Amino acid sequence: MVEDAMLHRHPDSWDLYAWTIMPNHLHMLVRFSDEIAMFKVLQVFKGWTGNQANGILGVRGAYWFREYHDRFIRDENHFANCVDYIDLNPVKAGLCEKAEDWAFGSARFLRSS
Repeated sequence: MVEDAMLHRHPDSWDLYAWTIMPNHLHMLVRFSDEIAMFKVLQVFKGWTGNQANGILGVRGAYWFREYHDRFIRDENHFANCVDYIDLNPVKAGLCEKAEDWAFGSARFLRSS
């Protein structure tokens, strides 16, 4: 549901380059459209996915933390390093052996041969 929202719910708000959904957090590498403030897009995204997740889980209350960590991508090398960091996060956490084996991230599309 979170991945579906990232891929289909906000196509005019951002360009999504890489992502991984971890058991307790997620990573996304996105470029936001100039017309829409990043915090507003994330507020809507977190609100909708949080409500959906709470409904599935049968719980109430905040699903996501309010804060987020943003980074400014300096150059192509920094971009590539961020993609690697995102893709390899589940590997480093011991959740899979190869990034493309993780079922909840872009590496399965971008790194598969």
